[in-house]
Amino acid sequence: MSLIVARCVTNSGTNVINSDVLQSEEKMALKVEVAVREFVFDGHTLPDPDSSMSVERVREMYMPSHPEITTAEVVGPEFVDGKMRYTFNRAIGHKG
Repeated sequence: MSLIVARCVTNSGTNVINSDVLQSEEKMALKVEVAVREFVFDGHTLPDPDSSMSVERVREMYMPSHPEITTAEVVGPEFVDGKMRYTFNRAIGHKG
């Protein structure tokens, strides 16, 4: 079973079916690119371990080697040089 929806519009006093309008318009090509993620902490770029991981999961993966990342604020994504950059900013606080 097929469903065909035709909509009639008025264009300068002339009735035109939407499929006629769509067929007469120029086709536009779209280019889709996947942006690479980049993580920055303490001025160092950290590689993206797996693009399917959430940002929180990436943070958890880096916790053993960078304990301060645990309380860091995540900023981003920001598009820098064609990459999606996530920055982990250290939380500022006082000890003791």
